[in-house]
Amino acid sequence: MLDHAIPEGIRPKLLVSPISGKVLSVASELESQFRLSGTPFFKEYTDHSFQHCVDVFRSACDIITERAIEVMSSEDINLLFLSCILHDVGLHITEDTFLHLTDSSNVQIANPSLDT
Repeated sequence: MLDHAIPEGIRPKLLVSPISGKVLSVASELESQFRLSGTPFFKEYTDHSFQHCVDVFRSACDIITERAIEVMSSEDINLLFLSCILHDVGLHITEDTFLHLTDSSNVQIANPSLDT
């Protein structure tokens, strides 16, 4: 799936980054999790599948000019790819997790360092 996700003109720049291995590993893991989640939220509203995230990346690449690609670093391309893959990740949590996160009686802070 990921082989087809990366446009040919972008592929060399994405793959030479020291972070590309980790980025592709995260994307591959999310592809599996997205498929398994069944997209519990807003199914009837719009597509939130992994393929949708890939399509967002491809659309973003389509609007980047060749001149802009020349000045973008490989890390820029990797972060764009990862951002597109992650943009709907919150819609793949379970209903139980959503209820836990939104329960006003829940005083547990999931990540205290982000609470400030």
